[in-house]
Amino acid sequence: MSIRIDFSRTRRHTPWPWLVALALAGWAAWLGLQYRDTQAELLRVRGESARVAAAQARRAQAAHPEPIRVAPERVRAINAAIGQLNVPWLDLTEALEAVRPEGITLLAMQPDATHSTLLIVAEADRAEMLADYAQALAARPPFRRYTPVKQNQVTALGKPRLQLSFELEWAS
Repeated sequence: MSIRIDFSRTRRHTPWPWLVALALAGWAAWLGLQYRDTQAELLRVRGESARVAAAQARRAQAAHPEPIRVAPERVRAINAAIGQLNVPWLDLTEALEAVRPEGITLLAMQPDATHSTLLIVAEADRAEMLADYAQALAARPPFRRYTPVKQNQVTALGKPRLQLSFELEWAS
């Protein structure tokens, strides 16, 4: 009986290294396809984002149009009108009525807000009454001083009366 010993290695063909290589190649191919799909999706999202941003910009521009240019003289006229509306009527009328004696009739009040003056036209029987009234107003806040403008003699109901126009300056 003889035993035969073979020291050379026998070659067996095992398929597992090839299967591992094939699996790795398939996995790499799948990763490549996923990368391509992700890049395509990224490009689509960026394009959509740009379209949305452009639409928002158009809506914002439509919502906020260019400011209207107004001529300087029109701005001055608007500011003057607003100034006339901001006349402190309550203070002025309270001061006018507080010192008005019997026998004096207020015919007109015309404010000038730009100069803080009030033109008063008053009527009375005597000039001294009108002068005293104007001086009393100038001494009472919110007024500071008065300036006589015009004096007329008028006839009302067959009776001669005196009209005095004067400006009162008020403290702003």
